Amino acid sequence: MKRKLTLLLTAIAMAGALPAMAQSDAPAAVSVQDSEKAELLQTFASLYLAEDIAVQRAAKVHDQQFLKEVSADAASMAAEKQHPGMLDAAMTASREATVTGLREVVPTIKNAIVAYADPLFTADDLKVINAFYMSNEGQRLLLGTLDNVNSDKLAEGIKKRIAEGEENAPLQQDEFMAEATVAAIKAMDANSMAAVTKFSATKAGQKFTANAYGLVTVITKSMNEAMQSITPKVQAATRTAVQKFLTEKAAAK
Repeated sequence: MKRKLTLLLTAIAMAGALPAMAQSDAPAAVSVQDSEKAELLQTFASLYLAEDIAVQRAAKVHDQQFLKEVSADAASMAAEKQHPGMLDAAMTASREATVTGLREVVPTIKNAIVAYADPLFTADDLKVINAFYMSNEGQRLLLGTLDNVNSDKLAEGIKKRIAEGEENAPLQQDEFMAEATVAAIKAMDANSMAAVTKFSATKAGQKFTANAYGLVTVITKSMNEAMQSITPKVQAATRTAVQKFLTEKAAAK
């Protein structure tokens, strides 16, 4: 029972744990011919990944991690002392590139979610799942998870694996599941617990739980692929911003 609850909470909390993935105007590829189910799948993907809210949280977490890193780097602090404002320019450019990059990969992530859910859930299943995500309790649980997820711990794990040469898979699935579950539990109150219990007792909820690990796998794989594509762009944007800042400062003398 504990294992099932853990998987269910992890699946429910995925949107909270993800930095910024979500609904987009771009349609996802759907193999089904049933237009009603296709629409339900689109709704599921959009509800499951609340883009605008998650992007706001991502920008906040980005700045926290950026400041933490540069504060611990003597060379960066020395350069900032010599050129006041340089780190702020770098952080702004890095944040904007990160957010832009995340929004660009949304359609791909959404396609992956839809492709995974399509053969597993019927239209009736999706109606029940979507209803849970649209409920006040479901929304509060997702938002609470966003506030409670330990981004520092996840970031440290990612940096460690990159340093060890695991550039292709820095986000570890089991670690991701553990953090998402802890964050979800912290976010739960009596009402959300009752809602989760009620949802898990439905046929759709049971199917959702049974396939939760696979959903986590899809998301983890998508996140790692997204980081591979976004990181070089963020690095380039940050370098360009610093160069521009120094050039303009020199010209102003």
